[in-house]
Amino acid sequence: MLFNRFPDGSSHLVPVSAAEACEPGVLYRGPEGLPALRTRDHLGSLLQRRNFTDGAEVGVQRGHNAKKLLQNWESCKSFKLIDLWAHQKNYKEAANVDDAAQEGRYKQTKRVLEPFKDKAEFYRMLSVEAAQKIPDKSLDFVYVDARHDYCGAMEDIRAYYPKLRPGGILAGHDYLDVGEIKKMHPEEDWSVCLDGTSHPGSVKGAVEEFAQERGLVISVMYADGPYASWMLQKPTKMECVRQVGEFGSQVGK
Repeated sequence: MLFNRFPDGSSHLVPVSAAEACEPGVLYRGPEGLPALRTRDHLGSLLQRRNFTDGAEVGVQRGHNAKKLLQNWESCKSFKLIDLWAHQKNYKEAANVDDAAQEGRYKQTKRVLEPFKDKAEFYRMLSVEAAQKIPDKSLDFVYVDARHDYCGAMEDIRAYYPKLRPGGILAGHDYLDVGEIKKMHPEEDWSVCLDGTSHPGSVKGAVEEFAQERGLVISVMYADGPYASWMLQKPTKMECVRQVGEFGSQVGK
């Protein structure tokens, strides 16, 4: 056995083999596995049960989802709000309004999240630029809801997954492919990427491809209706977890 002391001063006895497997300075989260949530409105309660403290939302728009999360997530100490709040080319989606309207949404977000100003950190820039400013393995939760084309969704997933601590949760909105969104909104085209190329996968295709690559299980919140949210958990090492939050199986029932 080895007496292992962590950066925050806590300590306990762990097997030598387990101590060697734990990366120094990294906060491991547990437990392993995800509950079946009905809607994304229950995400904040899940994060609270797991004693998570640091998160981010990529694609904020007016700040309403962030507000709902933070209202139910009292243990949160810092929350990064990442959005360009500007019109983007080659993005045929209703939320891609002109710059004047985007400025109004940015100001509205500031007002909506005023009660959480001590936790909120604003990054008004492209999501991949913001990712470069965030250390790897520093977040417990990331919610992705920015560009919905396959290229943009995959770019955000790949950029923010490394930012998660082991055991952290990556989630997002609009679990749809191009054909599904076309049936509901023929005027929108989620197949067009920023560079002008086309891909039929959209958000659903990016999430499924990434999960398959990593051997991850996708949990989908179908009670949200057609615009369902999804989530994945980054694998953790339970022998390295110092404080295990509740599994959260009762959340959303």
